[in-house]
Amino acid sequence: MIKHTYHLSGLSDLDQFSLELLPHLSDGSVILLTGELGAGKTTFVSSLAKTLGITDPVSSPTFALIQTYEGGKGPLHHMDLYRLRSETDCASLDLDRYLPPKKGITCIEWPDRLGSLLPENVIQIHLEYSDAPTARDLKLTLPD
Repeated sequence: MIKHTYHLSGLSDLDQFSLELLPHLSDGSVILLTGELGAGKTTFVSSLAKTLGITDPVSSPTFALIQTYEGGKGPLHHMDLYRLRSETDCASLDLDRYLPPKKGITCIEWPDRLGSLLPENVIQIHLEYSDAPTARDLKLTLPD
């Protein structure tokens, strides 16, 4: 595993981070997003969508669970599993389409809900609040 830590002065820094992450992404990439509520997970997906050339606005799929955005270098699949409680709840989703996707990238918020359904060789991004109200620390783990 390759680990990096970034200090973001604000969530707008996620646009630059997404550009730097792009060379590490390809069809079939799965990104696990962890962090407290409001830490910036959905904002990261929005920044990544812009970087991929997707023009549709990105919103949290908390109630829909999965949202797919087409365009640019897409598709970009965005999963938010916050409302689910366990791997059993996740088993009813059509996960074979997304883990890993044959085409595009899948971002998963609250991936711990997947349990053993998680694929291997994933990219992990953890966002946490930092020393200033708008600042965040981002921990990136890339597979070897």
